[in-house]
Amino acid sequence: VEEAVKQAGAQAVTVEFLRHPPWTSDRISEVGRERLKQFGIAPPPRQMAPGAWQVECPYCGAERTVMENLFGPTACRSIFYCRQCKNPFEAMKPVLPLAME
Repeated sequence: VEEAVKQAGAQAVTVEFLRHPPWTSDRISEVGRERLKQFGIAPPPRQMAPGAWQVECPYCGAERTVMENLFGPTACRSIFYCRQCKNPFEAMKPVLPLAME
């Protein structure tokens, strides 16, 4: 990361890896969520009921979507289908925080 940033023109670079708090998909900013939608990918839901995973279609905003395949092109995405606008789309899988002991 440091080398890539220096090659882009930065003079001084410091990379710091934070291990706490753990990252979850709830930490995706609103801007990041909108950019995912613009790219045709549904962002992960902020809150989920146990055992349920419902996403809005990034094209029409409908909640009438169904998961077609848990396994998408990458480990972090699944394939969904919108029953309203009839478009297939990818959705980011939610990354939930682990229960703390």
